[in-house]
Amino acid sequence: MIAQEHLEEIKKALDSAKSIFVLIPGNPSLDTTAAGLGLYLALKETGKSVVIGCPTKMRVEYNRLVGIDQISDKVGNRNLTIAFDYKEDSIEKVSYNVDAGKFNLVIQPKSGYPPLDTKSVEFSYEGIQAEVIVVIGAQRLEGLGELYEKEREAFNKAAVINIDKSQANTKFGQVNVVESSQGSICELIFNLIKQLGLRMDVDIAGNLLKGIEAQTQNFQAPFAGPETFETVAELLRSGARRTQPMPASRPWVQGGIPAFSQDRSDQGRFVPQGKGPVPQAPPGIAPTSLAEPELNLSDISTPSSILPEPTRDTGDQSRQFRQPITQTTHGEGATRNPQPGTPGIQGIKDGRSWQSVKPQPDWLNKPKIYKGSSKVD
Repeated sequence: MIAQEHLEEIKKALDSAKSIFVLIPGNPSLDTTAAGLGLYLALKETGKSVVIGCPTKMRVEYNRLVGIDQISDKVGNRNLTIAFDYKEDSIEKVSYNVDAGKFNLVIQPKSGYPPLDTKSVEFSYEGIQAEVIVVIGAQRLEGLGELYEKEREAFNKAAVINIDKSQANTKFGQVNVVESSQGSICELIFNLIKQLGLRMDVDIAGNLLKGIEAQTQNFQAPFAGPETFETVAELLRSGARRTQPMPASRPWVQGGIPAFSQDRSDQGRFVPQGKGPVPQAPPGIAPTSLAEPELNLSDISTPSSILPEPTRDTGDQSRQFRQPITQTTHGEGATRNPQPGTPGIQGIKDGRSWQSVKPQPDWLNKPKIYKGSSKVD
């Protein structure tokens, strides 16, 4: 949360200001850019004149942020500049007149030269004249590049509000909100908008959520604490939508499929590839192997003998683990093997015998009813 003393100073400055500049440093992160746009859109809702600028061009991957086209590397609201293509010595005279309340700029070409092409005329503003300048994510004013170098006088006259989370911040503003404990700058801006009572619409919430997701690496970063998730919950309630991460970004997933391997040396337990604890079988349940038995197809006499292997009830209705029928001993050295002529499928794998059971005559016709377990009646 923003300290009450800082909040009162910011509120007083914004309430009295008619023009506000929101500036972010060169080559900003997605978190910083989203935070700047979030505050810009919230302040625009108040009906004030608000401009947002950055000394460098925006990166293409930021185009999913609402209002990204409003960020300019040439900001101003004081001097109107008219630019057009010019050939040396092609203009005879430049004059102006006022007619019916309109200011007319007249550009007369020299004889032999074509008139000015209106499609090449560009309009822009230069020079900052603002009561409040909000700097977001800059450790020092020099990080604003030409936006600061050319407008030092404007910075000296305006109330500068410095919002950042870096411990290296030089606290250059009249009001300094520097909270290094915050997980992202978007969290700071969310708290500011909320505490000032500004409107939080779906576009603002969406921008802030994207910034938090990027800064916290989809909430996997260790500094994404409970405050971060509380902020995200409120943004989602305001209409923001989560960005779906790519499956490859999760180290425990390969190609979109959980990377599990079978570890036969550990009693057939599922062992995730890589580091981490090994999932254990539930108490009282024998570990199982997913190894398929080798089938002796010569023993298959009729299609009816091709039936599922007998399974043991593991208590887990969501997944059936195939259990092998292991050899058992009767007395020392004695081994019981399937009797010759037993119908079904038999095979040997890893010293264990496998056998299918011939069903009763009505097995295929009688309805199967599940009664709270995997046993079939």
